[in-house]
Amino acid sequence: MKKRLKHTTLVMGLVASICIPTLSPYYSAPVYAAAEYAKEDQTRLPIAAVTPQAGAEGVRPDASIQLTLDAADKNFARFRNQLERGAYELSINGQAVPSSYDKQKQVIQVEPGTLPRYSTITVSLSLKADMQNDQNSSNNATFTYSFETGSALHEATHLEVNVPQSKVRVTETAELHVKVTDDYGLPANARVHIESESVNVQADTLELDSDDQGQGIIEVSDHVKETVALKVISEDTEYQDEVDTRTAEASVEFIAGLPDHLRLEAASPLVVGGTEVLSGTVYDLYDNPVENDTIVTATATAGQVTPQEQQTEDGAFAFQFVAPTKVQDVVLTAQSGDAKGQITVELHADQPAHVAMEADNLNPTTEEASTIRMTITDQYGNPVPNADVTLHATGNAMVTGTVRTDVNGQAVVQVTDKTAESVVVTATTANGVSGSTTILFGDTTAPAATVDLTAGGATGSAVTLNWTAPGDDEMTGTAATYDIRYSTQPITEENWSEAARVTTAPAPAQAGTKQTTVVQGLTGNILYYFALKTTDEAGNQSRLSNIAEAKTIISNNADLKGLTTSQGTLSPAFASAVTGYTTSVDNGVTSVSVTPVLADETATVTVNGTAVTNGQASQPINLNVGTTLITVTVTAQNGNTKTYTISVTRKGVQAKSVSISQINTDGGVQGYINYGQGRKWRIYRNITVIGTAYDTMGKPAANASVTVSVTVRLNNRTFQATGTADANGRFSIPISGLSPAVGVYSYNNWSSMHYYDVIPLSVTSNGVSVSSNETSLYHFAYSKYLPH
Repeated sequence: MKKRLKHTTLVMGLVASICIPTLSPYYSAPVYAAAEYAKEDQTRLPIAAVTPQAGAEGVRPDASIQLTLDAADKNFARFRNQLERGAYELSINGQAVPSSYDKQKQVIQVEPGTLPRYSTITVSLSLKADMQNDQNSSNNATFTYSFETGSALHEATHLEVNVPQSKVRVTETAELHVKVTDDYGLPANARVHIESESVNVQADTLELDSDDQGQGIIEVSDHVKETVALKVISEDTEYQDEVDTRTAEASVEFIAGLPDHLRLEAASPLVVGGTEVLSGTVYDLYDNPVENDTIVTATATAGQVTPQEQQTEDGAFAFQFVAPTKVQDVVLTAQSGDAKGQITVELHADQPAHVAMEADNLNPTTEEASTIRMTITDQYGNPVPNADVTLHATGNAMVTGTVRTDVNGQAVVQVTDKTAESVVVTATTANGVSGSTTILFGDTTAPAATVDLTAGGATGSAVTLNWTAPGDDEMTGTAATYDIRYSTQPITEENWSEAARVTTAPAPAQAGTKQTTVVQGLTGNILYYFALKTTDEAGNQSRLSNIAEAKTIISNNADLKGLTTSQGTLSPAFASAVTGYTTSVDNGVTSVSVTPVLADETATVTVNGTAVTNGQASQPINLNVGTTLITVTVTAQNGNTKTYTISVTRKGVQAKSVSISQINTDGGVQGYINYGQGRKWRIYRNITVIGTAYDTMGKPAANASVTVSVTVRLNNRTFQATGTADANGRFSIPISGLSPAVGVYSYNNWSSMHYYDVIPLSVTSNGVSVSSNETSLYHFAYSKYLPH
């Protein structure tokens, strides 16, 4: 910026020694032709150049002044003597100042000290042409020129601001590196301060003096997350006028500090097993939301929080909390750095899902009450407190209509009935879940004794019983349970407890209903005795029934009614009349067990000659790659036998590729030839394919299953065979009885014409196609001799 010049009166201050720089361009004196030489020219000083330049602006105040004379000028000789004698006067702004003359360089040098700032400086040189005549001034010579000074030394006219780090946290301070200089690059003394439109910005004023070399650091702080524009202003501390005020712009982004605290939110109370969002916000020390992507982790003392960590967005985060299924208080914790927050969530039981009822007396008299304790639980077994329960009792019973469960999910009611009857008490919750219990008031009448028990339909291991159901009270109603027993001795009240109990007895039907059951597990050719007793809900038991008897036969049943293997599925599906089955298993299955189930329990069974318990698995049977035959032999009680067989095929290792090295054939046509359609193996009616199987790593596949298929032209029929590679992955697979070739193509072999088909060859392993180096064959049909 160009300075406004100020004109002042020079106040002299002399400096003992000033370095005189050489400045350009130089002032040049006018040149006169000889014919024009006149008296005026005799007083012209031969000045060749001046420093500073005449008319120069912004000259440094401490600049040296020098006048250089032109020794070649014709006037120089007239003034030389006076110059060398110092008979001249040099003045600045009308005041004489000391100067010196260097006769070697013909330079007059002035050491004026520091000139005033922004001033016009006039330099004058005066001397006499003839110093011996001091009174004669006719030949006096004078030279005058002027220039303008600039700003003062160390006057603050330039401001530089550097922000090394434009993004800082609100918990830190931003540094503004300030440099103030004068127009000449020298450090200046100044006062520097900051202005900003943000009211949150705080910064100290920087005072720069001579010790600071014009440089300093202003620390700026802002506790609010924002980007602030800063106006840096410097003012010279000596002159303090408007011309020395400088400004610079800077920008600092204050970002959030590190996590200091956080706030959590979650619904409470929460139902067990429910899902709730755990949300919150992470703040720094000054309540600014932290930066995006700040990591937050969350944990729970019970239940599950997902995911394990989240990243903030505008300081906010959210997790999903799945509550545990047990009623409890759960502490949820979220943490980000040093910021940690906790919230306690109270878990309540879910809605009623189960009603349990327990009566202290199932057989009270009509003068007694039965106390029923109800427990209401949710689907997870938690007691449900404050649940409304509506009760209902059948018959003439009396019970409280509605009760509410306590904190333990329980409620207690009493039931009374003046009538001797069976009462069903039902408790139903508000959401429709119910439970019931049966109470028998004043029942002392036992069921009637059964009198028509019969035994028949005997087999080698079972007898069928038939009878008419008695009632709950004699022959009225429905009883509660049957106790059926059998023995090889006639059954009486005295030996009743010693008889064997039938565990499969049916539930009593309505009185008068015909009922039946089959007693299993008996021994053939034995006479058995049978009897039963009936009990009602009150525990009243009938007298002993009549005694029925039947003799089991010697069974000839050698059938199975079930047959399974531990691995694989039988084909066809099991049927007692079918004796032959197949199944296949993967290569990784090295053994199977067989479980036979006898149709007649008096029979015995073996698996591969080893006895097996009916319905139990046999010992594991080892499987080689390929087919293993398993025999299951059933021996009936009378000695009849029946054999079932299972052919178990264990698949070979899965091959990835094969390399066929040779194909042998019959008919004298074997060879790897070219009939004009590429080199292929030539075959006839029977072939053996030899090669190596490889796994996915390209290594020989030991025990790999390899299936080779060829499809002939005639009827498009496919022939295939399967083999298993040896320990080195080598296989040799024969395929016999190929259909004849049609002879679609021909090849002239000079002496004969060969007729053949081109047929495809494919390879699979466990039903999966694998790559092969050979994919087609020449199928030889016949040849014809060609006479020459």
